[in-house]
Amino acid sequence: MLLPERLLGLFGGLTTIRSKVFGLLVIPAAIEAVEGDSGYSVLIEGHRSKEGKFKVVSADEEGVIGRATRWLNGNQMFNEDYEDLFAMDFNGINQIGF
Repeated sequence: MLLPERLLGLFGGLTTIRSKVFGLLVIPAAIEAVEGDSGYSVLIEGHRSKEGKFKVVSADEEGVIGRATRWLNGNQMFNEDYEDLFAMDFNGINQIGF
């Protein structure tokens, strides 16, 4: 089983990884990993043309990617309840989950 810190190490920086679902992926910086019932939710922060957007990637205990959201802006992250999951203020109102 991977610890969230180790999972972030796998996804940190600009990395190419192989996914069962998506083939080869280039993953921008992972900034948070949260353990859940069926593995991890990994928060990816966009860069360049995706700056200010986020993607949530699910990974199993070995770090194998299962699925990923599309790129979401801060309001979309709030609407999908990711503020509570990652304990982060995505929509910029200085409150989490409101």
